[in-house]
Amino acid sequence: MERESREVWAKRVERLADSGLTLKEFAGEIGVNANTLAGWRWRIHRAKADGEAPRAQSSSPPFLEIVAAPGDEGQVERIEQPASSAPVVEPFELVLGGGYRIRVPVRFDPAALRRLVDALEAR
Repeated sequence: MERESREVWAKRVERLADSGLTLKEFAGEIGVNANTLAGWRWRIHRAKADGEAPRAQSSSPPFLEIVAAPGDEGQVERIEQPASSAPVVEPFELVLGGGYRIRVPVRFDPAALRRLVDALEAR
């Protein structure tokens, strides 16, 4: 399945707002995943609130899945960016086993995040 542009999703979010339907109902009518539509709605509203101009879609994915190597439980490794790249200022999302998704804001308390992840993994 081909990835759709930010502009396509922005139009869908606009139509959702005008539809009078719930997000889930609207997603079902247009044949898209409700969680994907919710994510795009959040991103688009956040960009408008921050006064950002719409961005062209980049060829790289908007997230990076980080998986601990066997035996490295509890250790977090810092990934350095190349000097030529701009610093990442967007929030990121963790996808844990058991279907948990955690959206992490740009500014967060690493100790609190670690406690949350530990609590979810203990379930």
